[in-house]
Amino acid sequence: MPVTELPVVTPPPYRWRPIPPRYSPCGRTLAVATTGRVHLLDPFADRTRHTLTTELVAGYTFTPDGDRLLTVGNDGVTAWNVATGQVVERFAFDAHFGPATAVAVAPDGLTAYAGGVAGPVVRWDL
Repeated sequence: MPVTELPVVTPPPYRWRPIPPRYSPCGRTLAVATTGRVHLLDPFADRTRHTLTTELVAGYTFTPDGDRLLTVGNDGVTAWNVATGQVVERFAFDAHFGPATAVAVAPDGLTAYAGGVAGPVVRWDL
């Protein structure tokens, strides 16, 4: 049987990588990302609590207390109130770093870190 040569496939840009769903620390909220949105779901009532709209979702994480969700993307880092779905604060991500692609919150919930495609890591006090 002849071997079929497969075409070379270029991986899609980072923004198309799937982002796994994340539970809040208490387990009462499930965050699920789609293009430009994060849906905050109530896994017990099978309903959407809030839909957070942003330019592009490249990553997200909950604060340790579960009160806020931080999203990252082309528009920098945004902190959202999980209970209301409203923006609490926006953190600019310097354009020469490229878009923000990853975010983490320190275990004490007081500091956030974000990184971009150019490599630098930026720190903010929450």
